[in-house]
Amino acid sequence: MADEIDAASDYEQSERDRQIAKAHAAATAEIPLEYECRECGEETTGARWCSRSCCEIWTRRLGI
Repeated sequence: MADEIDAASDYEQSERDRQIAKAHAAATAEIPLEYECRECGEETTGARWCSRSCCEIWTRRLGI
């Protein structure tokens, strides 16, 4: 009986470790810089939008 419990515990721990590794990889993924506004096409310094208003317009337009 103890062997089955140990095996189940080992399986649970390995599954938990796999899920943690997957979450860690997703959390540390590098987000590429963008140098052009997604809404109006103006040049940016690496941001997705050139202004808050462009961000809001883009978000409303896509329904996000």
